[in-house]
Amino acid sequence: MFVRFFNFLRGYVFLGVRGFFLERFLNLCLKKDICLWDVKYGGENNLEMKMSINGFKQVRGAAYKTRSEVKIKKRAGLPFIIQKYKKRKAFAAGFLIAVILFSALSSFIWRIDVTGNEKVPESVIINRLAELGFKVGTPRFNVDVYRLQNEILKKEKALSWLWVDIKGTRANVSVKEKVPAPEIVDDTVPSNIVASKDGLVTRVVALNGEASVREGDIVDKGDLLISGIVSLGEAGEKIGSARGEVTARTWYSKDGEFPLEKVEYIRTDKKISKNTVNFFGFDVSLYIKNEIPFEFYDKESKTSAFHIGKNFFLPLSNKKDVYYEKNKIETKLTTEGALVYYGGIIKKELDKEIGKDVKVVNAGTDHMMQKNGKIYIKVTYECIQSIGENVKIENGG
Repeated sequence: MFVRFFNFLRGYVFLGVRGFFLERFLNLCLKKDICLWDVKYGGENNLEMKMSINGFKQVRGAAYKTRSEVKIKKRAGLPFIIQKYKKRKAFAAGFLIAVILFSALSSFIWRIDVTGNEKVPESVIINRLAELGFKVGTPRFNVDVYRLQNEILKKEKALSWLWVDIKGTRANVSVKEKVPAPEIVDDTVPSNIVASKDGLVTRVVALNGEASVREGDIVDKGDLLISGIVSLGEAGEKIGSARGEVTARTWYSKDGEFPLEKVEYIRTDKKISKNTVNFFGFDVSLYIKNEIPFEFYDKESKTSAFHIGKNFFLPLSNKKDVYYEKNKIETKLTTEGALVYYGGIIKKELDKEIGKDVKVVNAGTDHMMQKNGKIYIKVTYECIQSIGENVKIENGG
């Protein structure tokens, strides 16, 4: 991009060359250090190319020696634009200022993208980089990538690798996150397996140690399930690390009191849009009045950064907020309808709480009408899960 910009500043011509010795013509140009690029065959005995203005002034000799016909098809670049508008001084001055401003803006980083992260939020990485002086508006030629890499890995322990690739005014920050080491159980440390939750034991597998419960036993949280102390009869006892699995039938419940009506918000066909321009970090509203004419609404926002090509971003962006009107709809519920509606909400909350490792084998819903006109609903899950957890044996017992 910068090579093209440099060629634009010094100007160039688009040439058509016709002759029978085109290869020799190119060799003579290269021998004279004539700058040319984008050379293409335009048909039999024809070439098309771009050439600098100084190069074009020297090409006559090569054309004469090879009996080639050279024709200018197009002139491009700043010198020709200035020549065209030299009588319009204000335009020329404005154009020159724009070129200088464009050149100055290209010396800074105006966009930072982060890739490769899954668990560490992008905002955390960008904030860490900002603490080290690397942020939007940083001069692109003053970035010490190796220092950034070393310092941020000290600050953010969840990252194992980082690299910054700067193209144009865009910086792409590539990261790799540390993979947690698998938990290593130290068999040399004496331990018991105890219950992590109340339950009814359904299965006991003691791989190391002595089982203290059997199938059908009721246990409370903290009760001993598999002991790391094994009796050897007259030989005494052996203390080790208990290993095994104990599954049990467990119960989870959640309740609440709810009104016998359902409130929903339905979108209508009405919507309005409002735009905000951000220039060098400052928001500029394009409206005198920013009131939203809807009592209830959804809001969706989209930010578009101004850029030229993929990698030349400018410190200018537009944020578009779209507001969708919603109508509030209240519906009276029957007892059965309330159980379905609110019971479904409670079940979703319970599903999140118990996690994916717990298997639900039965679900029940109870309800009771209250004097205040509301309905009391309780959802109970009957589950099967592993309830054993290792606990270190203190003081040998």
